[in-house]
Amino acid sequence: MNGMAQPDFNNPCRLPGFSYPAEREFVERVVNGEDCVIGDGRRPQKRIEQGDGANVIRAEVICFFARGGVEGARTCGDTIMMGAWVDNELDLSFADIGFVLALCGCHFDKKINLEHAKCPTLYLSGSHLGDGLKADGIRVSGALCLRENFSSTGEVRLLTAKIGDDLDCHNSNFSNPGKKALAADSANIGRCLLFKFTGKVRMNGVSVGTHLDCRGATFSDEVHVSVAEIKNTLVLQDIKGTGVFNFAATKAERIADDNQSRERFKFSLDGLTYRRFLYPGDIESRIKWLKNRPDGHSFSPQPFEQAAKVLFEMGRDSDARKILLTKEQLHTKEGAFSTSHKWWRNILGWIAGYGYQLEKTLAWSLSVIAVCGALFFAADRMCHIVPSQPAVMAHVNNQELVAAKCPGMTRPTEVAVCLFPEYPRFHPLSYSLDAFIPFFSLNQESYWHPQPAKADNFVDRWFFAFWYGLEVFLGWVLTSLLVLFATGLLKPRQSSGE
Repeated sequence: MNGMAQPDFNNPCRLPGFSYPAEREFVERVVNGEDCVIGDGRRPQKRIEQGDGANVIRAEVICFFARGGVEGARTCGDTIMMGAWVDNELDLSFADIGFVLALCGCHFDKKINLEHAKCPTLYLSGSHLGDGLKADGIRVSGALCLRENFSSTGEVRLLTAKIGDDLDCHNSNFSNPGKKALAADSANIGRCLLFKFTGKVRMNGVSVGTHLDCRGATFSDEVHVSVAEIKNTLVLQDIKGTGVFNFAATKAERIADDNQSRERFKFSLDGLTYRRFLYPGDIESRIKWLKNRPDGHSFSPQPFEQAAKVLFEMGRDSDARKILLTKEQLHTKEGAFSTSHKWWRNILGWIAGYGYQLEKTLAWSLSVIAVCGALFFAADRMCHIVPSQPAVMAHVNNQELVAAKCPGMTRPTEVAVCLFPEYPRFHPLSYSLDAFIPFFSLNQESYWHPQPAKADNFVDRWFFAFWYGLEVFLGWVLTSLLVLFATGLLKPRQSSGE
């Protein structure tokens, strides 16, 4: 082989005979500790066995060196190959590879099997895997690089893998339509960068030491990262495509996302916990993120309460209350409540925003006071407001006395003041306020009251008395709710699992 170091054919790991010119070049360079660049080093588009541009190397030849090979190959350092068309399945299962293995820009016809293999660092950047990757239980102390135009047809399996540094899939393309494009359940990864997937992504129970970074990624199907731990940041920015993200029971330190990514996908967030939003963003977009559940997923209060808790801690109290209000509205609509309970919750929402919109209670209160004030003004003009004090009323009813001392006066309110100048004057709005607020006196309600007229007409007799009684009732209800919610004695409903 042109003066190259000769392999030891007595070694239990035998070097296969050479079938293709590119194999001789690969062996010679590896034994001499050189990088092997086949052709121009770029991923081949077609298979060339012989002659100019020959690029075919059998998987058995690569396996010979990766599993130990000749003595010279074991000590020559990293093994780097680029631009090869690799025939057959590359089976490195349970191999203990003692050097960095870089098979970049290659075309692998069949599956790569790295089950339970060990390797300091593994590069497959720029390569194409025609039948996926089987690497369950692989142990990589450094990085596993599947980046820079890496592509795979079929499933890439990394179940229970341990990767000390990055699982780097930046600028890559995983394709397995309708099936799993990437499966990394229960894997332990230093940092994970995802990019483009046509098919499902499953990383249930994964542990990520720093970031799970989906920045700029494209997904076409379901992404499952449930019951996982992300010890730093879950990055969901500039995500494209459609599908469902399942982060149920996952824990992250913080979330970095944007409005577009929040609204593009459906999210299962029940049990997702985190301590901070890196970019809280627009609150309406955040609410859409919480509401946009996958089809068939029932309502859960937990995602809303988690988001509100984080926003409260970030000092965004108004946004937090909007989220909690949305939670209560959805809970009322979708919760398993009895009809009477649902009616009560609806009423509580209308008049108090479930305790998160006390300004609504105040608005209702002011409206009742204003409407009743106008009605009491009309009642006074119709002579339906009379003094509450019996002695005063007796004088008002004395027609001769009234005609002598208060000529031309007909309304009981003006006659009473005429006969008794120190008697409090009637003020419709003050009277309405006095009737509305319990345990508070403006010297109106105790001195005046609506008196049904002695007439056959129902409206004339009872209309204003009815509104007075209704205002007193509403006053007790609205002021009580306002005080109870404001003081925290009545707290909004929390998660009940309904």
